[in-house]
Amino acid sequence: MKTETPEGRLLRIRLLGPPEASLEGLPVRFRIKKELALLCYLAAEGGRHPRRELAELLWPESEERHARADLRAVLHKLRKTLREVSAHDGVARFFVIESNRLELEPREIELDLEVFEAAVWLARRETSLGGRSAAAGGRRELIGRLQGDLGLYRGEFMEGFSLENVPEFELWLDGERARWRRVFGELCEGLSRLEGEEGLVADAIGTARLWVRQAPLEETAHRRLMELLSGAGESERAMLVYEGFRNTLSMALGMEPSPQMQRLAA
Repeated sequence: MKTETPEGRLLRIRLLGPPEASLEGLPVRFRIKKELALLCYLAAEGGRHPRRELAELLWPESEERHARADLRAVLHKLRKTLREVSAHDGVARFFVIESNRLELEPREIELDLEVFEAAVWLARRETSLGGRSAAAGGRRELIGRLQGDLGLYRGEFMEGFSLENVPEFELWLDGERARWRRVFGELCEGLSRLEGEEGLVADAIGTARLWVRQAPLEETAHRRLMELLSGAGESERAMLVYEGFRNTLSMALGMEPSPQMQRLAA
């Protein structure tokens, strides 16, 4: 986790769920949606981006000169919203601004995506090592940390956010949402396995239930929950999970569970 500047001006951005930003612990209110869109895109993508690329992304129907002018105007509004001051005043900027490129200053940003990715890496490493990386107490501490990090997932990536008549941005949103659903599923699966191996059966079931709630059409999530419930002697509840999944799948997609899922139910 990044440390705050002496002025306490650390900018926190949360993109797992409805997008949010806070400055000095207070929520930031954006006047126009493209302010927030620009901030979220730069935060999620990282690195420096050509101004032309950003202008084309957010103003696809405008000619380049007008799109670049709109980008400058939105960037100016965004910097005012974030109360950014000049580097000449001795305060670090939130943006690295060049004539043709733009970047968020990563040392001044705390981003939930980075914390979540680090948690997935830790879970992946621990499960691949089969518990050999830490003593029992250390593993319980790791599980507690992962449980806390899992709470960062408040919903889909930038849930509920969209921009009308900006198709490339919408395609980017769709791709990021699919990606972070997979990342969330990987963390749920890894954490539930670690919890189960440590005898924390109730916690493992709770993690799997959270996965099912967030991914109602994800068969892997329901199968994991069924396995845990069945292993805990709760076969009736496991069957309720199966029936609920089968009904949801049928209504949403007109499909049946896979043969593997059906065999598990049988």
